[in-house]
Amino acid sequence: MISNLDIDVNYDWMLLTHLLVNGFVFGICICRLGRMYGVLERVKLQYTILMVASAANGLSPIFFRQWPTVVSVVFAAAVLYMLWSDSYQWKNGPPEAAVSDVAPLTDLPEEKS
Repeated sequence: MISNLDIDVNYDWMLLTHLLVNGFVFGICICRLGRMYGVLERVKLQYTILMVASAANGLSPIFFRQWPTVVSVVFAAAVLYMLWSDSYQWKNGPPEAAVSDVAPLTDLPEEKS
């Protein structure tokens, strides 16, 4: 069992990094939600939940009186990296997999009587 680890952590830098990373995640979610016209509701809900979670995580010292840990900063950075690496699909609007539209009636098969 590991106990009494002396890890020197500068909480000022940790808090600043935590706020910046979660702020970027929040901003990306806002931008993507702003471009979602005709997108599946589940995709909108996913980005809304991610936006709220990043705000709660970033402001956890205020809301929950908990200082950010190295693990929470690394996790938020991983989420930011995933959003950033997927940004090429969002360059010209939502990706095809997220778009929902009215079914084209001209492509329906003819009824046989």
